Amino acid sequence: MYGKRIATLRDEKGLCQVKFGELFGITRVTVSHYETEIRTPSMELLIKMAKYFNVTTDYLLGVSNCRSFDANLQGMSATTGISDASIEFLKRIRKEKLQPVCETFPNTVNFLLETEAGQKILENIQKFLDFKPIDSGDWAVKSDNSKFVGALTNEQYRQVFLLNISTILNETKETSQ
Repeated sequence: MYGKRIATLRDEKGLCQVKFGELFGITRVTVSHYETEIRTPSMELLIKMAKYFNVTTDYLLGVSNCRSFDANLQGMSATTGISDASIEFLKRIRKEKLQPVCETFPNTVNFLLETEAGQKILENIQKFLDFKPIDSGDWAVKSDNSKFVGALTNEQYRQVFLLNISTILNETKETSQ
């Protein structure tokens, strides 16, 4: 995880591996080895990188999804598993009263987390995110026992996903009437 975090933070700063290495007195190859996790940076170097990027070492190491030093954000992130960027977005929605998001978003989140239908939707979203494209941009399709049974094009897979969500929502409407 630390490799991906270093690469992402370096990219966010617009630095190539050579320039990044120069900042810390290491070679481009060493940076590449850190980013691919072939090598592990020393504790001293991790602390320097965390200070440079203004993130916690826990974030850099992948122990936390929270970049911030703010104890409240760290606590919310640790409790929920939600990143500090997402928490800040939620706070901004509430503070700025972004319309129409502010009115509907809390209800939507509560629906997704508190109802059986919402949890089914989240499960479908997770399944959608877990699938990986196979050759030619098609999607591997597995049965419930995880055996490969065929492939769908990107558009077919999108349609199946949306149909699943639509079915869940329609079932929810029918049972609530």
